[in-house]
Amino acid sequence: LREQGHLEMKKRVVKNRKIPLEELKAFVESHPDAFLREIAAHFDCAVPSVWAALKQMKVTSKKDDEL
Repeated sequence: LREQGHLEMKKRVVKNRKIPLEELKAFVESHPDAFLREIAAHFDCAVPSVWAALKQMKVTSKKDDEL
């Protein structure tokens, strides 16, 4: 209230996705044994971003070699 001067909700800023889900799906289908870090390197993004995108697509059991 002090900063904005009103009680209205702020508008949410929606960021563009860095990983196109269709391209990610095609990449995972053509490289089923790829590690998360390899997928992240291909799309030039972070491993957690790949993990979140795969989770959104309901793809599970991708390998993480840092166990």
